[in-house]
Amino acid sequence: MNARKEERRRLPALLPYRGSGRPQIVLIGNGLERADDGAAPLPGGKAGKGKSWEELLLDLTAEKHLAFSEEDLKSTPFPLKYHLLSTERDAPYPLRAADLAREQKNLSRAVSDLGSVTNPALRRLPSLMADHYFTTNYTYSLERAFAPGLDFLNQDVRRDGRFNYNPKRNESGKQQFERRYRLYTGYLAELPDGDLAGLWHIHGECAAPSTIILGHDGYGRLLSKIVPVCGDFRKYKELNPGEPYGFRSWPELFLFADVYILGLGLGVSEFDLWWLLRRKQREEKADGHVYFYSNDAAEGAYRDRDLLLRALGVVVNPDGIAHNSDYSKFYQAALDSIQARIAENRRAR
Repeated sequence: MNARKEERRRLPALLPYRGSGRPQIVLIGNGLERADDGAAPLPGGKAGKGKSWEELLLDLTAEKHLAFSEEDLKSTPFPLKYHLLSTERDAPYPLRAADLAREQKNLSRAVSDLGSVTNPALRRLPSLMADHYFTTNYTYSLERAFAPGLDFLNQDVRRDGRFNYNPKRNESGKQQFERRYRLYTGYLAELPDGDLAGLWHIHGECAAPSTIILGHDGYGRLLSKIVPVCGDFRKYKELNPGEPYGFRSWPELFLFADVYILGLGLGVSEFDLWWLLRRKQREEKADGHVYFYSNDAAEGAYRDRDLLLRALGVVVNPDGIAHNSDYSKFYQAALDSIQARIAENRRAR
């Protein structure tokens, strides 16, 4: 790799850690894939199957699970359904290694059906001009928004676009590649003005099933990795105001950036993100804000969620954004708000 290419791979990580010019992050969830206008064909003529994750989870259902009705599953938080649908109802206690291996095999087979989808909201993401884009989605619809001509299910395509900020080295001094989590690893994408942005799959990606975070066990193990990455308050005491900071992980970026959350329900099971919101609120060296765009009715469980978000310093539906029965119009208004706020920050650099 030549020096210029190596330099370009590192550009997204160097940003002011606070004040004007601090990192700008768009975090998207599965909601942006709901208004899909079709499983658009992948490069090379391969058809994108475009199944939703909910449909794939149902594909994991064995005969022993037929007693579960859709009503039974409706109240179960999405990331926890995996345990209900991939584990035998009469699973042994304790679970054997072979049982866990079978679950992983079923998951690997299911995610192979994940296609690449597209819609106007997704296609607009590059024009937001964020420094980094996070997604909890396992599909490559985010990458496809930036590079519609590339098939990210292709291993060579992923390898060519990947960056790795992992500080860990093996015994020979070579930088290690993350195989279980994606704390330091993502993909480069080019913005309309030629600048580069980082694309991060914070809960894993479909082409690497072992990285996918599902269930309490998965979220617990991920959080155990996030906590030491963020460190404690003393870690950031020596930061020099005005100097770019070498961000290496998505949790650190989350702490210091302005974060715009769209299309993500933020269920209680995603406690890694709830912990980060609280940790961000405590970070005295950071001044970034979190903006949460929600088209959910502010009642019941959603009302409780929004109250908790506000208690954690999150701005819910800024700029007069309101519920709209037409999801496309809601997303258009939310994206307008995000784009204007990011542009204001970038002008200050």
